[in-house]
Amino acid sequence: MRTERVNRYYCDWCKKSGCSAYHMRRHEAHCTMNPDRKCGVCKQPVDIAAAISHIPDLLPYKRTTFEAGEMTFLGDWCWYEFPDGWAENFIATLEDEVDGCPACMLAALRQAGVAAYVMQKFDFKKRLEDWWESVNLEMERREHEYY
Repeated sequence: MRTERVNRYYCDWCKKSGCSAYHMRRHEAHCTMNPDRKCGVCKQPVDIAAAISHIPDLLPYKRTTFEAGEMTFLGDWCWYEFPDGWAENFIATLEDEVDGCPACMLAALRQAGVAAYVMQKFDFKKRLEDWWESVNLEMERREHEYY
């Protein structure tokens, strides 16, 4: 029988781990939970703290009781009641703050610890596809201007 010990490396900001120190250092530099992250999408320096400051306080919308049929939940279980369009409005404001970069928006939302309801209104995959489509169209436009 043979026993081997291997090193396991963990991100200081999230729960990700791996066996390669190089890959974990690279992950940590771009981790969406890292306040000093380097964006791998827009490559622009973005002040995540300023972006988080545009996320409104959720406490006015928080209830500690929620009635579902015959049951009432109390205590730690919380429910948020948001006005119509509330999440969409502040996501648009956040988008302006980070120049439309979906990865920077995701970083701000994750670091602010927003409610799951707000995260449901933010479709990262769709926004990233739209981002790359606009980048590719801009590159194509510049190429045609050059020639």
